[in-house]
Amino acid sequence: MLALRKSVSVGRGRRLVILASVTCLAMTGCGMRISHDRVVAASGAGQSGTVVDPLTGAPVDPGAPVSGLPGASGPTGTTGNVGPLSPGPTSGSVAPVGPGTPGKPGTSRGSGGGAAGVCKGTGTILLGNVAPYGASAVGQNFAPGRDALKIWETDVNNRGGICGRKVKVFAVDDGGNASRTSAAMRDLVENKHVVAIVAWGTALTMQAGLGYLEQKQIPVLGGDLLGMGWSSSPIMFPEGAGFDEAIYGALTSSKRPGAANKMALFYCAEAQSCADANDLVTRQGIGKAAGTPVVYTAKVSLTAVSFASECQQAKQAGADIVLMGGDASFVERIANSCAQQGIQFRYTTVSLAVQDGQSQNPNFQNGNFAVATPVIPWPSTATPGAKEYSAAYHRYYPDLVNSGTAMSWWASGKLAEAVISRIGSGAVTPASILAAARGLRNETLNGLTGPLSFGSGGAARGQGSPRCYYTVEVRNNKWVARDNGKLHCRSGPPLTKEGGGTR
Repeated sequence: MLALRKSVSVGRGRRLVILASVTCLAMTGCGMRISHDRVVAASGAGQSGTVVDPLTGAPVDPGAPVSGLPGASGPTGTTGNVGPLSPGPTSGSVAPVGPGTPGKPGTSRGSGGGAAGVCKGTGTILLGNVAPYGASAVGQNFAPGRDALKIWETDVNNRGGICGRKVKVFAVDDGGNASRTSAAMRDLVENKHVVAIVAWGTALTMQAGLGYLEQKQIPVLGGDLLGMGWSSSPIMFPEGAGFDEAIYGALTSSKRPGAANKMALFYCAEAQSCADANDLVTRQGIGKAAGTPVVYTAKVSLTAVSFASECQQAKQAGADIVLMGGDASFVERIANSCAQQGIQFRYTTVSLAVQDGQSQNPNFQNGNFAVATPVIPWPSTATPGAKEYSAAYHRYYPDLVNSGTAMSWWASGKLAEAVISRIGSGAVTPASILAAARGLRNETLNGLTGPLSFGSGGAARGQGSPRCYYTVEVRNNKWVARDNGKLHCRSGPPLTKEGGGTR
């Protein structure tokens, strides 16, 4: 048991010190983690109508500014303010779905309480979440996501829920095991009666659950976006750039003027998403499209200790960029192995293999580790949506291990909030969520992501993979959002057939 100490400002200079017990799950690289049961208990107290602090259980004002953050006490809308979270519509969102009429415009947003008497739903919205939190190989990638999703659940409930309804998320660790994934999905749908899956971690076991979810028509709102199923399944709604676009962005972000910009790929043998990455950059030509032709590929194990031979061969082939398909530890071991051979590359990977602690690695400094992210990078507070995230995790769990996964899981929760808000006071069912999600047009989740538009078959029948990404890089032992979190959008034809959608 660990003691989590949280300090927030109250009154005139007084400090309120809150101690909460947290249990660290037994998994690789779990770090300091908020207790799932502790926050569930605190959040659950609010289901009777009382809004509570998730750490103390004490009643709080859901509209009060977030204490302990610069500018939090200022009026809403002032520069740097991260006070009360607005119940208004997110940027780019179409009108909400009216009560009981999915797909047709309504009159109010409904999130965070909405206008009095306009949006009054009943009951509790049940959502499922499945990811390999305890997997020995990739658990450290996903662990921060569970904490971030719990922060979102607590935050939305303390703002009055969605159209007056509380939200409950059943988070399941499938350990990266296909049988456990299949069993978890059946239990969530048939016994827990969830209406959607939110923030699905598909890296190791997508096929074990996707067929069942498609058969039952259960929508999937956001997740790791690892694999082209996110751009081709009619029930999956990605919260940001598709897998093909993310890899393109990662390679583009790693280029430098005057450099060779030739790419080597080290991809893991354990996950289908790693094989997909190899297919995308080689056979489907994303390496060439990004202006980083592939000169060397190596299929290696996530558990390998040394990559000395692969580093040498990549250098001999003329590579100066290495794209790494694996977990956070895998990424660091590659860079360390190459450095031991006296070889320095520029490195990149997908954002779910990125964590705060990597910023201390000397091989990643001076922009030598740049990564494209499908949603705005966690160090950025450049948009209202990014400020909401910063306010929420500072309020509820300031010791959160920030990472690409944490931000993606938060954005997945916000996508669920935006979609369900459109249903208004109507019945929240898998069918009504599917209809509401398919009606989204140019939804940015208040600046958390590039414009999301879906059609009758999700991303597969809408606008395809979102073509916008952000870049985060290591500078002076810190992760920084390049260009202060500027959104980069690609024009031109789809990169792949799977990511093209129907246009």
